[in-house]
Amino acid sequence: MTDEAGAPGSPIGSAPAGAASVRAAPAGSAPPGSGPPGSGPRGSGPRGSTSAGPAPRGELGLLLGAGFDLPEIARQVLNATVPGFADATSVFVLERLFRGEPVAHQAGGVVLARRLGSGFSSTGQQNTDTAFPPGEVIAFAEDSPLGRCVHSGLPVVYEQLDGATLDQVRSDGKTMLARYTSFLALPMIVHDTVIGFIGLAREPGKLAFAGSDATAAATLVARAGTTIVGALTLLKQRTIADALQRGLLAAEPAAPSRLEMAWRCLPADRQLIGGDWYDVIPLPRDRTGLVVGDVMGHGPEAAAVMAQLRAAAHALADLDLPPAELLERLNRLAATLPNLVLATCAYAVIDPVSRECVIAGAGHLPPVLAFPDGTTRILDLPGGESLGLGMEIYREAAVTLPPGAVLALFTDGLVESRTRAFDQGILALETVLSASCEDLEAACDALIGTLADHYEDDVTVVLTRIPAPLLDPLSRTSVVLPPQPRTHASGTSRHDVRRGPSVAQPRGCDKGVAPLKGQVLLPGQRHRWHHRARSIALLTGLSGTDGTIGMLLTLEEPHPLALARREVPFSLVASGLVVHGLGAEKVRP
Repeated sequence: MTDEAGAPGSPIGSAPAGAASVRAAPAGSAPPGSGPPGSGPRGSGPRGSTSAGPAPRGELGLLLGAGFDLPEIARQVLNATVPGFADATSVFVLERLFRGEPVAHQAGGVVLARRLGSGFSSTGQQNTDTAFPPGEVIAFAEDSPLGRCVHSGLPVVYEQLDGATLDQVRSDGKTMLARYTSFLALPMIVHDTVIGFIGLAREPGKLAFAGSDATAAATLVARAGTTIVGALTLLKQRTIADALQRGLLAAEPAAPSRLEMAWRCLPADRQLIGGDWYDVIPLPRDRTGLVVGDVMGHGPEAAAVMAQLRAAAHALADLDLPPAELLERLNRLAATLPNLVLATCAYAVIDPVSRECVIAGAGHLPPVLAFPDGTTRILDLPGGESLGLGMEIYREAAVTLPPGAVLALFTDGLVESRTRAFDQGILALETVLSASCEDLEAACDALIGTLADHYEDDVTVVLTRIPAPLLDPLSRTSVVLPPQPRTHASGTSRHDVRRGPSVAQPRGCDKGVAPLKGQVLLPGQRHRWHHRARSIALLTGLSGTDGTIGMLLTLEEPHPLALARREVPFSLVASGLVVHGLGAEKVRP
C-alpha cells in the first residue's frame, strides 16, 4: 500500500509543519466532517466516495463526561472510532508517565507503553479484554511503526505489525489481528510532547488508511491526550496526598494487659483519614491514659490539625499529668495552631487496681458507663470549652468503675447525623451497649453498624472494661501488725509482714499456698483506724491469667464500745508479693 505522503510504514509528513496539523488542532474549532452534509472536506456521499472513511463519531462531546477516569477516557475514544471510523482501536500511554518521571520528548530507544483499552467491531468486549488486557505494558522497538510514531511525533500508516510486537501479543490476540490489512498510529501530543498514541485498524474491503484520516481524527486525538494528561496529573496529586495522609495515621496502640479494650476510628465516606483520633497511653503503676478527640470537619485539612493535637496529647500524657492539667496545656498549644477551627477532647486515666477513673473534657461529649446488669449512665463531667478558643480552666471528675462495667468514649459522628438528633443517638447508643457488651469487639461493630452506617462524619468509639475478678478462695492468713506503724511523708503507712499463716488453713484449701511475705500498704490520710489496727485477716484467691491474686482485707480495731471491723478489697501482685491497698492515695510497690 502506498500512502499519499510516502512509502508504506513511513510517517505522514516529514516537516515540522506536517506534525502541526495533528498537534495544534484549535480547541474551539469543529472537527472535520462535523458540519452539515456536504459542507466539510469529508463530504456526505456514501462510504468509498472519498479518499478516507467517515470521521470519528461524537468528537465534540468526547470526554465531557469522562472526568479523570482513565478507563472511561479510553472507552469514549473506542466508542468514537469503532465501528464507523475503524474496525479496531487501542489506546496506549507511555509508561514513564505512570512512574512519575518527567514528561519529555523521547529521541530514540525502545518505547514502553501501557494499554488503557482496546475495542474490536467483530469481537465482544470480554474476549477483547482477555486477548488485550487493559494495563498491560508493551515494549515497542525503535524501528517499529509504533516506535517511529512516538519518536517522530507524526502519524504512521502501515500494513502489518512488526514481528517483535506480535511476539508480545497473546495467541488469541494474534488471531484477531491477522484479519486486518491497514493500520494507522496517531500520536497524542500535549505541550509539544508525545504522551502516547492511538492505534487504528481496518479490515480488507474497507478503505485503507490515508493521511486525510489523520487530519479527520486530529481533534479527537488532541482532546484525548489533554484529558489523559489531566487525569494522570490528578492521579499523581492523589497519590501524594494519600501518602501524606497515610503518614498521619497512628500506629495501632497495644491494649493494656489489665484492661479489656476495643476501638474503631473511621473517617467520613470517601476519605482516607479525618479529624477524629484516639490514643492509649501506658502510665506508671499499671494505669492507662485514654484520649479521644475530634477536630471539626473531615479530610486532609482536619487530619493535619488532628495529627498535631494527637502528638501533643500523647507527649503530655506521657508526662503523667492529671487530666485537667493535660487539657489546659493542650488548649494553650491549640491556640497557637494557624489553621485550628474547633476541636474537642476527652482524657481519662484508669487505675485497674483502685478501679478509679479520673476524666476531664474540653467541649467533648460525656462518656457513657454501661453496667453488667444492662443499665447505663451518662457521666456528669465538669464543663470545659473546646480547644483553641482561649484561656480555660478545666476540671476533672473521678468515678469508680464497678467490675465488668464498660466505659464508652466516642465522638459526635457516632450519635449525630442529618437524620438523627443528638439525644436520639445517645439513646440508641445506650440501647446497644446495654444489650451487647459481653464481647467488646462485637459491641463496637454493633455500634458502628447501628449508628454510623452512612459515615456522614468521622466516627470514633473506644470501649474499656476492668475485668471482674474470678475469686476462688484458697487460704486464710492472719497477720499481726506492730502497735505503732511507721508513717511516711507520702501519707501511706507501711508495715513489714514476715509471718506465714498463723492460723490453721480451712478444710479443703490448697496446702501448697506459699506463706505471704512482703509489705502491706495502708491508707494514711483517708482512714484513722490504721494506727489502732491490731490484726489483719487476708482472704486470698486467684484472679484469672494475669498473675493477680484478689483478696479481701479485714481490719479489726479497738473501739470504746465494740470491736469495729472494716473490709477493704485488695489485690496481691504475685510476682513481687506486695499488697496494694485500693483505698490508698499513693501506692508505691
